Amino acid sequence: MREAPSLVCVKGTLCSCGSGRSSNRCHGDSRNEFARTQALAEARQAALLFPSVRLRAADALALAERIAEALSDREQIAEDVLADAAAAIDEREAHRLVSEWSAAYPDRWSSLCHTAADVDAAERELVKGALAAAIYERLPTPPELVVELELIEL
Repeated sequence: MREAPSLVCVKGTLCSCGSGRSSNRCHGDSRNEFARTQALAEARQAALLFPSVRLRAADALALAERIAEALSDREQIAEDVLADAAAAIDEREAHRLVSEWSAAYPDRWSSLCHTAADVDAAERELVKGALAAAIYERLPTPPELVVELELIEL
């Protein structure tokens, strides 16, 4: 396991959650299990917010397509299926995902890895999020949503 990059925190910097506590004693404390869990969840959600964290490799996109075809319209992706599929993503594609996001947002990535206290886990979550986004993009739009959209008057 690689060690998370160290962060230089300004003494007295308040945590962004609004608790009033210093960042180091709140969400910036890697011993805080809630903060660790939230950091890993943030890594997984990055693909939904940042277009650079999307799969591009043909084999990875084909894998997402196969998983989407196997899901029913309302079914969630099982965590074990997502983990196994993410492990099958080519290392170069995974590295590209992490590199592009961390280069664009180096402070956020450093903070996320520090709080997660596990760079490898953060990278895995980022890849799983990109894969999940690719799978969900390939699922059909629910019919009732289409009906609602058609009823909207412009």
